[in-house]
Amino acid sequence: MKFRIITYLLFLFIAVNNFALTADEKHVEVGVDEKLDTLLPLELEFMNSDGRKVKLSDIITKPTILALVYYECPGICSPILTELAWTAEKIELNPGEDYQIISLSFDHKEDSSIAAKWKVNYFNGMKGKYPEEDWYFLTGDSVSIRKLTD
Repeated sequence: MKFRIITYLLFLFIAVNNFALTADEKHVEVGVDEKLDTLLPLELEFMNSDGRKVKLSDIITKPTILALVYYECPGICSPILTELAWTAEKIELNPGEDYQIISLSFDHKEDSSIAAKWKVNYFNGMKGKYPEEDWYFLTGDSVSIRKLTD
């Protein structure tokens, strides 16, 4: 049951982000691109909000909600993260034990200082109701971001 909830949340955030990315194009195609039997490239490295490189294989150690966002997005990304923070406070799962969250900016121009600012913003709003070590705010270079989002 816990895995279903996490899987549903992950699907929801990916679907909303994919729609937001294509909404500015003249021809908007909405759908789900199934990538069955495809694994995340866990060898990829990203920068965490402390400015240190982390390898996905080192941090994805349990069911993980992966939220692909722009941290300084003027549109849908901020509400997505706000709702994710609100939901994380309310669900009957234990963060760190049952699941974790990774927010990854898919804008290669955003750096770890921007990720740190948004991490502080969301954790201040949550008032200590979610362990900081179980929600990563990551940034990366365009090549790594592309490999992950593909």
